[in-house]
Amino acid sequence: MSNIPHTLSSAIVPRSLYALEQSILGWAHERNLIKGSTCSKQLAKTCEEFGELAAGLNKGKRALIKDGVGDVLVTLIIANGCAGGEYLFSSEDAGNGWAIVGQPMLASESSDVVLSLLYELDYVVSHATHDSWRVSVMFDMVRWLVVAAQRAECSLAECLLTAWLEIKDRNGRMVDGVFVKEADLPTSPQQEAPVPPDHNC
Repeated sequence: MSNIPHTLSSAIVPRSLYALEQSILGWAHERNLIKGSTCSKQLAKTCEEFGELAAGLNKGKRALIKDGVGDVLVTLIIANGCAGGEYLFSSEDAGNGWAIVGQPMLASESSDVVLSLLYELDYVVSHATHDSWRVSVMFDMVRWLVVAAQRAECSLAECLLTAWLEIKDRNGRMVDGVFVKEADLPTSPQQEAPVPPDHNC
């Protein structure tokens, strides 16, 4: 996988899907997300980000869709890195032809896009072991992310760039194999707000 150190790759703003993938993988290596986590744990993070994307699609909120597409794709790239998969994107545009979507997909209603993404996410998760993982298991999900990006009037690269610019200087630490940003880390167990009991159980 990527051997581009984030400290070098962040000096310029990557624009292509390939360059963005390399920068994200460099960032993930620096924070021990590749060797210190697993594909399954990173896909659990994908599920979290998918919820935000689904909310954006269901409500027709372009900014939320753009953020959601980028965030989901970041987690997929890192999950693929954890599984030791080949690069998702090629340095040559012709090598990314698999990500082109046709008019029938682009014409789908937002609810159908959400359900198709959910179906593809389930398929990706079912291949999360190293024995059955191959980068192509993500292709259909990424195609549906292209469709979702169109709802925000953006390209997939624009969505991924937005996510990259948000995370590139982010710090945090690994908690049970998942990276948690500093803002979400409790400073001490005593400072955590108590969780009220759920009387509906």
